[in-house]
Amino acid sequence: MVHQPRSTRATQSGGITILVVLSMLVLMTVIAVGMSRNSLREVFIVGSSQQAAVVRQTADTGLEYSIVWMKADKVPTDTGALKFKEVQGLLVHNTESAGLSTPIAPVGATDMQMPAPTGQSRSFTLKMMRMGKVEPDMVSGGVVDTRSWNDLWVIQSSGRTVLGSTTFQHDKEVWVTTPAVVD
Repeated sequence: MVHQPRSTRATQSGGITILVVLSMLVLMTVIAVGMSRNSLREVFIVGSSQQAAVVRQTADTGLEYSIVWMKADKVPTDTGALKFKEVQGLLVHNTESAGLSTPIAPVGATDMQMPAPTGQSRSFTLKMMRMGKVEPDMVSGGVVDTRSWNDLWVIQSSGRTVLGSTTFQHDKEVWVTTPAVVD
């Protein structure tokens, strides 16, 4: 038997195959790394969106509590509610305070704390501003007693969620009219 040398063409096609396979492997690795980065980024975005929604709901809760406290005939016995009604009374009787924002910061007000999972705290703080009286649209003849005009209020709620060392905060406000308090 005579030995014939291998053709160079067969040797070259084996080398090209290895290069193509290695190139495809590198390309697939780059694509996989890129996709994993996008997945991690989406996880962070979803977490931030969830915390943002929670802190907005906490601020809304502060506004809802303040509207209930403001219109309550009987003063609730909770610490935050008592302080709220106290500040409201002071603002009604002090006409010089119209347009000035007054913080409502009762010490240890559990009614201004929200239930939260372990490792989190959720709370809201309130500010109240009396803007003055709202003039009725139409007044039918006679003497008008401006003391009977409705009061216009601005309530500002600041919701806060603390998660570890990160604090999320959202501020909201609402304008409310209430029947006038006539002395």
